[in-house]
Amino acid sequence: MDSQWEQTLLVRLREFVGNDRYEKYIRRAGMGRLQWWQEREWARFVTEHPEFVVSSTHLLRLLQICPLHATALQSERITVRPAPADESYFEAAQQVDFPFAKSGWVSSYRIGWVDEEQDVLFCPDCRSIEAAWLEREGRSVMPADWLLERADLADMAQHIEHMLTLGLARGGRDKVNHNAYTWQEKREWFLSRQEPGAALWTFQSPQSSHYPLRGGTGLAWVRGQEVYHALYVVIEWAPVRNLAPAAPEQGAG
Repeated sequence: MDSQWEQTLLVRLREFVGNDRYEKYIRRAGMGRLQWWQEREWARFVTEHPEFVVSSTHLLRLLQICPLHATALQSERITVRPAPADESYFEAAQQVDFPFAKSGWVSSYRIGWVDEEQDVLFCPDCRSIEAAWLEREGRSVMPADWLLERADLADMAQHIEHMLTLGLARGGRDKVNHNAYTWQEKREWFLSRQEPGAALWTFQSPQSSHYPLRGGTGLAWVRGQEVYHALYVVIEWAPVRNLAPAAPEQGAG
């Protein structure tokens, strides 16, 4: 929100309709529209406060903020896919802890009932919390701010050698996703996960992150804004450098 006037408008609207109804305004605006009763209530509000008359489009934009974080929602086109966690547990956390993540994760039983691609409004803070929740549950998902720089596939061998030097030679340990696999087999498995439009990135996770990615470094496949697969070692005993993170550019590929 850019102006004090717009902030004052929202404060006065909250006072006029009450906290509960105001949160309903926020949630409906996050869906891209208001309900009939909300439009009627807004008409009564501007009758009493004519200094706050704005168009319906302007009002929707002002109300498109996250009810948890007061963060302006951003627009993006997403592709839906099955949630990478226990469905009932994930849905409960989604509703309470990150309601506007809108990352595309849906329960498998809903896949056939929703559009494969959707235009959504999302909260960046909700997405960070969702990524941390998934990582805490042991899923191969990481926040985008762990990414360091885009890598060339031709330099894969050098990157892997660097990973092993940082991890194993410094007293860290190999993070084995598939216990029976050698590093060569794991490398081939990682390469097989390349998808159309995916880009290769290096990453490093902070020591403060939760198991299993604590203090890790490695390579990740990134599609758009999504980190969907990683190859890494864990450097539990090695100091983590203070490296400035880089976010993947939109539609990286």
